[in-house]
Amino acid sequence: MDDARERHAIQSSLSRRFSATLTGVVAGIVILFSSVTMWSNVQENEKRLEQQLARTTLLAETSLASAVWQLSPEIVQDVLNVLFTDETIVYASVVSDGVVMAEKAHPDFVQYSWGFFQNSPQFIAKHVAIMKDDLQIGTLDVAMSREKIYVQFTNNLVVYVLLTVLLILTCSITTMLITRRYILSPLTSLVDSASSIAHGKFDLPMVASSAQLPHDEIGELARTFDEMRQRLQYLLEHLGHAAATMQSSSEEILMAVNQLAAALEEQSASVTETTAMMESITSASRQISGNTDTVATMAEQTKGSAQIGVEMAEATIGKMRNIMDTNTQVLHNIMALGRRSEKIGDVIELINDIADRTKLLAFNAALEAVEGGESGGKRFNVVAIEIRRLADSIIESTEEISSNILEIQQSIHELVQSSDITTARIQEGTQQTGVLSNGLQEILSAARRTTDEAKQIATATQEQQRAHEQILAALKEISENARQFAAAGNQVSLAANGMKQLADTLHHLIIEFRRGGHYGERDRLNAPST
Repeated sequence: MDDARERHAIQSSLSRRFSATLTGVVAGIVILFSSVTMWSNVQENEKRLEQQLARTTLLAETSLASAVWQLSPEIVQDVLNVLFTDETIVYASVVSDGVVMAEKAHPDFVQYSWGFFQNSPQFIAKHVAIMKDDLQIGTLDVAMSREKIYVQFTNNLVVYVLLTVLLILTCSITTMLITRRYILSPLTSLVDSASSIAHGKFDLPMVASSAQLPHDEIGELARTFDEMRQRLQYLLEHLGHAAATMQSSSEEILMAVNQLAAALEEQSASVTETTAMMESITSASRQISGNTDTVATMAEQTKGSAQIGVEMAEATIGKMRNIMDTNTQVLHNIMALGRRSEKIGDVIELINDIADRTKLLAFNAALEAVEGGESGGKRFNVVAIEIRRLADSIIESTEEISSNILEIQQSIHELVQSSDITTARIQEGTQQTGVLSNGLQEILSAARRTTDEAKQIATATQEQQRAHEQILAALKEISENARQFAAAGNQVSLAANGMKQLADTLHHLIIEFRRGGHYGERDRLNAPST
């Protein structure tokens, strides 16, 4: 009963919505057409009144021409009375030479002048010149009321409103009847079939047979829906078999995955232990490599220091040899200087001998001057004195030079002795430096051999370290792969467990759906996430 009431409410709602929509469209079209028609009628009536006013004023002008020419107000008034036989005329007046000859107004508008009728939209005003033999003799002012148009517009509006309401009611009733007959009845059959499917009854066909269904979109929808019911029934049957198969397969997969996960965990533990041992070995190898690098560095520094010592010893030997050669050359020069000083002594002795002889000659000259007389003897005596003085000066100078030469010879002798001692010491130092150079050469050879052996050890240690590091990297990679395999096994286990739960849930849902149960909010919350 509740389902029937609900379907009836849905049908009524659909019928009302469809009828309201179609009625609104029809009402809009009718209102638009009525508005256009009424506006066209108003314009036509307006034009007809203007034409009527033009004809009336033209006839009045013809009748008024003679009366105005004759200046006969009575005839003019009669013509205006004739104009007012038309019910739409509300005002008329004739003016000649600025004087109103006659004037007539509707009783409702007696108090208004011509200017009011000209400016009011309720009236049609016309100002016409009265001509006589092409000469204007006066003017005719006529006003016509638009009230007739408004009254006709109101009447038409009432008629159109009544017609619109009648048409809307007709369309609404017709639409509801057609909707119920050709749309709602097939939809009711579809709703009943869908309700049966919702309660798990897939073996019930459509209420209406294919022959009874209309050959339109609704009929095609019903036939398609029935075909969908059949396919859904076929799908659920196979889905039930597949759910049962997947349930048993998921249990087997879950057991296999759990066994694989246990084996992977054992392998991961073994690889982790091996990796820890290799890390210890690699650390020790790295420390040994560092020590061998230090030894090689120290050996290289020792070799460099020995090389520098050998070079310095060789340089020292060369410099000492240079010093010895220089000292020997200086000794030769000093000895040559001694020999030359001895020759200078010989020359000084010769000069002293000459000075003694000169002095003796001066003495003899003095004796000759004493014997030679007063004038000649004095001059000769003066010469003898000067010669003697020169000889004395030479003797004094040669004695001083002899003294200096003697001191120089003594110094030269001392220098020769000192040079001999220095030469002996330089020779001794050169011999000792040679011995030191030979020792440094032996140290340098030993340092080179030590450096080469230390480099070979360092190279071998580095190669061993690289091999250990490669083994450690491989073990870490194996360990990481084992962890990844274990994690993947756990994920597969979770996936298999989820698949088993999903298979159980699917099997339960199929059973509940076939029994006509409801898959509500609680089932959606408890459903496993994929």
